[in-house]
Amino acid sequence: MPTTPNPTGGYLEIVPVDQLIATDWTVDQAMAFILSGGAAGPDTLPEIPRQNPAR
Repeated sequence: MPTTPNPTGGYLEIVPVDQLIATDWTVDQAMAFILSGGAAGPDTLPEIPRQNPAR
């Protein structure tokens, strides 16, 4: 997980494959998103199905 504004820092997060969300972003779009702290990014984001939290 990179940190902003310096993507060379951060930490490793291990996530199950079934919880990953694929995007069609280019490397340039992803880096712009990371370096801007989420302010700059592609016009569309993948739709994420909502899940009810376990109670």
